[in-house]
Amino acid sequence: MSDVDTTRTRAQAATDAAQGMGVEARSQAQLVLRRFLRHKGAVAGLIGLGAIVVLAMSSIGFGPIPGWWPKDFATTGTLVNEGRPTLSVWPSFLGGPGFQIGEHPFGQDNVGRDYFALTMRGAQVSLIIAFIVGIVATFVGTVIGAVAGYFRGKAEASLMRLTDVVITIPTLLFAGLVAVMWGQQGIVVLGLVLGLVTWTPTARLIRGEVLSIREKEFVTAARSFGASSVRIITKHVLPNTVGIIIVSVTLAIATAIILESALSFLGLGVQPPDTSLGRIISDYQNALTVRPWLFYWPGLFIIGIVLSVNFIGDGLRDAFDPRQNRVRD
Repeated sequence: MSDVDTTRTRAQAATDAAQGMGVEARSQAQLVLRRFLRHKGAVAGLIGLGAIVVLAMSSIGFGPIPGWWPKDFATTGTLVNEGRPTLSVWPSFLGGPGFQIGEHPFGQDNVGRDYFALTMRGAQVSLIIAFIVGIVATFVGTVIGAVAGYFRGKAEASLMRLTDVVITIPTLLFAGLVAVMWGQQGIVVLGLVLGLVTWTPTARLIRGEVLSIREKEFVTAARSFGASSVRIITKHVLPNTVGIIIVSVTLAIATAIILESALSFLGLGVQPPDTSLGRIISDYQNALTVRPWLFYWPGLFIIGIVLSVNFIGDGLRDAFDPRQNRVRD
């Protein structure tokens, strides 16, 4: 019997033994999904982020799709009750008015615009920019890290020196510079250029992982069969770094939310007449002591998005890393 037949026989015997013990054979994807769903924080983060996305996109509509909220974020009006929020969740049996939504649940701003609609538009823009940044930064970092880690030599030296140069430049300063140059082109362009300045952590993580994977037996076997470097990277190396790539996306999204908010707060991000969560906080920062609801509603959404994404990333890290003991299979 050949070595291959022996290996197959042992694998079949292990499978039969597992089935005989009542253990269901699971694929790697099923194991990852099982670990993720057993991570309470990750599930809570997924539910929270999903709720925010659905609320922001469905309430005021997106593009040609209308929303269920009757008010527009750009329409001004007359202040009602000094623009105070009409939303109430204080139970009536505790002396409160009970659950009420009212005409302006988040209140009104200084010119009478509905603050719920305005906050929802800010959440839409911030989420769009964050997801674009996450995808672009992860893609660029993955390509640079994979090329540097696999080819080594001059390619690694030049790409890693470029990474080191970008890292030494303060991210907020660099992002502010590109935002001034291209931020007027719209939120999609802003997301693209911000993604091009936040790829360095992903590149270093992928490079370190590829340096380890390139020495594995299956990569050596692929080289001996004459597989090209591009095929080895795309078919053998990168699929084994999918866990790091997915986690990097979540980390990049969380970082992008904070970065966009900081730039918009400084007036370098999203430009009027559009808005974002950071832009709203910047516009109404002076109202913190007299009309605090103009400040804390967008702030709460920023905190909610960032925490949800971080919890999801934490759960994905534990799910993809078999060395983690926090979640059982």
